[in-house]
Amino acid sequence: MGLGKLMLNGCEVAYERFGVRKNLTCGYLDREQIAFVYRLVSAMRNIPQKDMLSGLSSPAAASLEACDSYWQAYFKPELRTPEYRQSLAKTLKTRIGALKDELERIARHLQFLKGEYMDETERFLGARRASITSK
Repeated sequence: MGLGKLMLNGCEVAYERFGVRKNLTCGYLDREQIAFVYRLVSAMRNIPQKDMLSGLSSPAAASLEACDSYWQAYFKPELRTPEYRQSLAKTLKTRIGALKDELERIARHLQFLKGEYMDETERFLGARRASITSK
């Protein structure tokens, strides 16, 4: 998204005008969404937490802490290792294979149902139509 800390610090501003307190937001993303993107990019670039947090306002830092607690699985350092990516690829291939097997089993069941019941039902309905029209 660009602008990083500037965007995270300035995406929400509280102000008071004529005795009415309002929050002004910038753009269509809220602070938590911007914090997630900022945190994700920091993890991808292997930016140390000290550097990532320096220069952030208290609300921005709090958003990052909340982001870490909810989405910490996305920021693990091992996500960047080739071994982890290979492990994910292997798991994905295994799951895809299992899903293919399940889909083939479902296709066989559907073929059985079509052959046993649908064809029989169509023959029955055809015979009923023939007997009704012949009367």
